[in-house]
Amino acid sequence: MFRSLRLKYSFRTKLLGAFLLISIIPIVALAVYNREVVLERTNSAIFNELSRRSGYLENHMKAQKDKYPERSPLSIFENTGRESRIAFNIYDNSDMIYSSRREYYDNGLMTSKLKSDAHYNLNYLSYREYLTEESINNYKYDAYFRKINIDNKNFIIGVNDAFNKIELFYSPVDADVFLFGVYSFAVLIITILSTLFANQISSPIRKLTRATNAVAQGDLSVQLQNKEKGELKELFEGFNAMTNELQKNQNDIAELERENAWKEMAKQVAHEIKNPLTPMKLSVQQLVAAFNDKKTDFSETLKKLSQAILNQIDNLSLIASEFSSFAKMPSLKLEEFDLIPVIKDTINIFSDEEVKIEFQPMIKSVIVESDNSQMRRSFINLIRNSLQAQADLIKINLRVENGYIIIEVIDNGKGIALANQSKVFEANFSTKEKGLGLGLKLIKRFLENTNGEIILLSSTNEGTIFKIKIPIKNTLQTA
Repeated sequence: MFRSLRLKYSFRTKLLGAFLLISIIPIVALAVYNREVVLERTNSAIFNELSRRSGYLENHMKAQKDKYPERSPLSIFENTGRESRIAFNIYDNSDMIYSSRREYYDNGLMTSKLKSDAHYNLNYLSYREYLTEESINNYKYDAYFRKINIDNKNFIIGVNDAFNKIELFYSPVDADVFLFGVYSFAVLIITILSTLFANQISSPIRKLTRATNAVAQGDLSVQLQNKEKGELKELFEGFNAMTNELQKNQNDIAELERENAWKEMAKQVAHEIKNPLTPMKLSVQQLVAAFNDKKTDFSETLKKLSQAILNQIDNLSLIASEFSSFAKMPSLKLEEFDLIPVIKDTINIFSDEEVKIEFQPMIKSVIVESDNSQMRRSFINLIRNSLQAQADLIKINLRVENGYIIIEVIDNGKGIALANQSKVFEANFSTKEKGLGLGLKLIKRFLENTNGEIILLSSTNEGTIFKIKIPIKNTLQTA
């Protein structure tokens, strides 16, 4: 059950996946790295700006203390808040003693206690400055804290970017949008290029696979257009040479087998004919002798010897019938199968050829009783003939008519000359230079042996139409 659920990936899909994997992983890693760099630089810019402002406040407070020694620290904080226009807080240990935005703390929107992590780092670890993240509800902001000394007393000054607007060259949100746009575009380009490269690399393999399937189904005339370079060119040349050699060997073997078979059959027929000829000769001689002797029982002798001669003639007729059957096609392997997938599978063999094959049956399936292998070879032969007639469009129409499947194979090739149209189904007739003249003859014989037929409807310089008629075995399902 689980095996049937396993996905089968084509070579092109695996190649595309590998390209995308090795290309996108570095892109994603680079995007993550750049985002971290942007965040780090943003945090550094915020830290420096808040540090600069807190430094300005600290210098402003010390300048007041130097100029007005009598002022209290609280007066200095209040005066600095009015003059600097910078929002800040002052903490004594962990308690806030001054805020330029006191209203936010009085209404409870923000806590007046120094955050525990800032208190720990500044008071216990003795850091002079510290940057942390704080929040109001779901709004997050950066808070900067620094230890200062006013009037020989230590305080902590807090400055944040919630109340102090900081102009950054780019914000984290802007950086995220920019990075997302740039790397999305990069991923799109990589995907397109990877698809093109995967198709280009896997295309020769697909062509070779389909051509191999065509050879496996008996189409030894298939040839691959060799526009490749390097090892692929040698592979295509080797495949074409192999199919040529296979076709040549098949023809030679078939011719040799026919010659040997005829020789053997001739010997056997000659031997078998001698057996009835001898008694026939003796019977005729006895009949002549009885006639010459004018025997009284001549009629009885004539009747007996005539019957003997007739028996031997029957033997000769039987020998002739067996000899005739020897020349017939191999026995058909009849089976019931759906004709629609057979035609579709045959069309797929030519998917890499420079031809468009249209097949849109008006029925979903149709069961016929025939020889599956010879049926496939018949359609391969018809399509191959159209290609050799320089057709670039082939239409296969299929319909039901009076208990038969009617198939029309229509191409736009250069057609068959009018003088040759009556000879297309004859043995040894071919308009091709290397043709054997057996293809259409074998198709016709095969279909007639299964109660079907094939005829040439028409052929002009604009194309050719063949009509095939096959009896239906079972009911049809409408598409």
